[in-house]
Amino acid sequence: MSVAAITLAIGINGSIAALSAASIVAFVCAFSMGLGPVTWVVLSEVMPQEARTASGSVGLAVNWTTNFIMVRLDP
Repeated sequence: MSVAAITLAIGINGSIAALSAASIVAFVCAFSMGLGPVTWVVLSEVMPQEARTASGSVGLAVNWTTNFIMVRLDP
């Protein structure tokens, strides 16, 4: 993920569209193989059956709210 993020920065700063596109694909692939599913796997293993849906909803709401705030704070 780090290498993909660095090459994405190089592609964006150098106006190299092909490198930027390839870096985004590499980042998404690395994220989904590494850190992406960790939250959902841990959630299903730790929470009791009756609380999984509610805790997943709360976690997703916090995630989207945090993402929204971070984007709005970007100058």
